[in-house]
Amino acid sequence: NQETALFCNYGKIDSISAVVVLMDFRFGGSAWTPIDSDYFVKAAQKALDENVDLFLTIFQTGGVAVTSGVTGLTAAMVKSTIALENLKRNNVVTIAIASSKTTGGPYASAFFNHELLGIESSTSTNILFSGKRVSKIAQNDPLPEDFGDATRVQKAGLVDFVLNNRNEIRDTV
Repeated sequence: NQETALFCNYGKIDSISAVVVLMDFRFGGSAWTPIDSDYFVKAAQKALDENVDLFLTIFQTGGVAVTSGVTGLTAAMVKSTIALENLKRNNVVTIAIASSKTTGGPYASAFFNHELLGIESSTSTNILFSGKRVSKIAQNDPLPEDFGDATRVQKAGLVDFVLNNRNEIRDTV
């Protein structure tokens, strides 16, 4: 009876109160629909209501669901940006961690609107706005072999850290 690709939970990470949002890629490639965007906003509101220390989002998404059109795109990009700005205004630390295959509108907006940005593993790939095929067509030049790989994303200065593997998330946070 899953209705959204996002899972959210409230609790403690050691002594840090937190709301954690993560995505189940098996659910439609975690492509955000307006429902997913609303769920993200509800998770951010829960963080405010509970006055948590941390809002952690672990991304793995194929972008915005193409079936939702412009409504899905504006919901994902605008609503998540407003929710994250509201968290920051209320002194809730926001951290985003990307997993392999984090692309599209949620990557371009929700991911980059967090205060600290990371990638879960040095072997993570497809961390980019659009897929390699589309990027290659748009660029008209050959893409570097490591395009969208964790190390290249970090070298470009787009993230603050790259973990060795997902087992380091808790200790890093």
